[in-house]
Amino acid sequence: MSYSTCVCLGAEGLVEAGEIGVATDWLELRIDLLPEDVRRDGARIAQWLAEVARVYPHVILTYKPGDADAHRIQLLGKLLAGGTYCLDIDHGERGEYQAQLFDLAARTETPVIHSYHFSQWDGNLSSLRDVIQSMQSRTPWYTKIVAPCGSAEDSLMLLSLYFEFRDVILIDSSRWGFRSRFLAPLLGAPFTYSYHDSPTGPYQAKAREMQPLLASYKDLERKTLDSPS
Repeated sequence: MSYSTCVCLGAEGLVEAGEIGVATDWLELRIDLLPEDVRRDGARIAQWLAEVARVYPHVILTYKPGDADAHRIQLLGKLLAGGTYCLDIDHGERGEYQAQLFDLAARTETPVIHSYHFSQWDGNLSSLRDVIQSMQSRTPWYTKIVAPCGSAEDSLMLLSLYFEFRDVILIDSSRWGFRSRFLAPLLGAPFTYSYHDSPTGPYQAKAREMQPLLASYKDLERKTLDSPS
């Protein structure tokens, strides 16, 4: 178990590493959520990445569809050529651009997080299993599933897939989402997503609150294991 959070940055801009103040190896930059003037300044982003990578070894670059696709591909190509980062590739990408992103990752030897965001989910685990198996056939570093659960029971069913698959990150985007985010690293995910100043996903916790919570759980677990009754 990792007991780690991944600090997500977006609308707040390029925050200096020393101001983030969370003890973790993971950081995600949501390029699509950056202010437009920052998003268009590739040299500034590259310089910032080089600086934060000294503190956070695993930096995930996420640039969701929305901007001109040619610009996204070009910017990501320059950034990945200039450093060792991770790339989140959304399954919802149009086929030609998804192929370009996987090709880019292969050429730069970039680890991939292949993500799938469901707009709705009926609680059928078979459909999720099929999607995960299909996505893992591309041998990404991690596979991420985000699905809105219709009940607390469905949320727990989603989390049960941690016991069937390795290298997955499972997120419930419904009102029970915080539970899935807190339990993720305790059930086998490499980390859980949390935010610095501005949420980048539904029902996220603030990183400065989530990481101490995970650390307290880890410490309590260690104490109970060291002192069996």
